[in-house]
Amino acid sequence: MGYATNEKDKPMARMIRMTKPGGTDVLELADVPLPAPGPGEILVRQSAIGINFIDIYHRTGLYPLPSMPAVPGVEGAGVVVAAGPGVAHVKPGDRIAYAGAPVGAYASERLLPAARAIPLPPAITDEVAAAAMVKGLTAHMLLTRVYRVEAGTWVLVHGAAGGLGSLLTAWAKRLGARVIGTVGSGGETLRKTLACVRPFGTVASIGQPAGPIPPIDVEELGPKRSLSLARPSIMAYISDTETYRRAAADVLAVLQDGIAPLIGRSYPLAEAAAAQADLEAGRTTGSLLLVP
Repeated sequence: MGYATNEKDKPMARMIRMTKPGGTDVLELADVPLPAPGPGEILVRQSAIGINFIDIYHRTGLYPLPSMPAVPGVEGAGVVVAAGPGVAHVKPGDRIAYAGAPVGAYASERLLPAARAIPLPPAITDEVAAAAMVKGLTAHMLLTRVYRVEAGTWVLVHGAAGGLGSLLTAWAKRLGARVIGTVGSGGETLRKTLACVRPFGTVASIGQPAGPIPPIDVEELGPKRSLSLARPSIMAYISDTETYRRAAADVLAVLQDGIAPLIGRSYPLAEAAAAQADLEAGRTTGSLLLVP
């Protein structure tokens, strides 16, 4: 799509903005002028935007954003329109995907630090990339950093029908792991998981789509079971540029091997509130996208 422009012919982007935390009603559609990209920045015209639970946490204030008004969203894909001074690894016309901070993906166009841009090979569509970046990087973190999964490892995946769960299951099986998947919801899932993990096993708790996580007494981890409990953050994991690029390369390799996320539904950008409501209520399967 082309730019909308105002009377002074400045580029405008259609964005979903919020001025305060709250329910889905705080998400408002607005046309916002965009400045030219500065040093180390690129301007991206987006074709697909990933929707994640972290977007809901930002909206509700569970994970507070640094300032308001704010545009939510942490992943997307599209084409580079312009590049600021000092940008070398991408150029106008390149297809890219990205994930991580700064937030601002719910937009038709956006400024992005060039270091976040991951060039896309022709075999991977924008839709697949936008649906897979955060979830793929999360899977990479879980399978390589939190616990190195290899052939014969037993892996229990909760929410296996969701966007992350389905991708994590397929990737773990690609590594030769034996995977058990569950579906459902409930805040007691973590405590129940502790009761069924083998001695000296590792439990990783990601997000909280089923609501607040109940307090866990450290004594529940041992001494009989001697468990390890991890609470990893994907945003922290990919904040390091070298780790981000290395992990993103592995994600693209997996996608090119045919392990792609299930895309459950696409929504117009203007329906971002409905998309978040559906995700929050558990009415969806697979990954969700916004289309500018």
